[in-house]
Amino acid sequence: MTPDPSAALPAGLAADLALALRLADAADVISLSHFTGGAVDHEIKPDGSPVSAADLAVERRICEIVAAERPGDGVLGEEVGASGPAGRRWILDGIDGTVLYVAGRRGWATEIALEVDGEIVLGVTSGPADGCRWWAARGGGAWHRRVATADRPGGQEDGPAPGVDEGPPGGQEDGPG
Repeated sequence: MTPDPSAALPAGLAADLALALRLADAADVISLSHFTGGAVDHEIKPDGSPVSAADLAVERRICEIVAAERPGDGVLGEEVGASGPAGRRWILDGIDGTVLYVAGRRGWATEIALEVDGEIVLGVTSGPADGCRWWAARGGGAWHRRVATADRPGGQEDGPAPGVDEGPPGGQEDGPG
């Protein structure tokens, strides 16, 4: 039986984690649709770093979903900037590792976090080209999943992230990090 990583979380945080995982699903669809394994068209930002259409599309889609499902939450994106309140906001990077992404190489991911009153309470990293997703929530431990990709069919059950101490039963301990 697959363990439920959100079982020990307060109901509100469990719902936020479920949303964060759905945001990652949406991001994966967009980022993979632009990723061919070859060079990806991009522009250079004033700071000298690349930005692709996928970066913008992922962040915009996440913003749309957050606005629909959590209209009182704000967003802070690397490409879309800040909007809405800062007390509860989703922090994201549509494509973290854009240099790799635009070169057609693996190793990039979408980063999503929820900040509440200045503290990160959950985070998701989704690397669909590598077939991996990691997530953690305060009091709920850190988890990973192998996800299906075009060249790597079939996922794997959720499990504690490798090398991460699961903590006591119920996941009530906030460990270091």
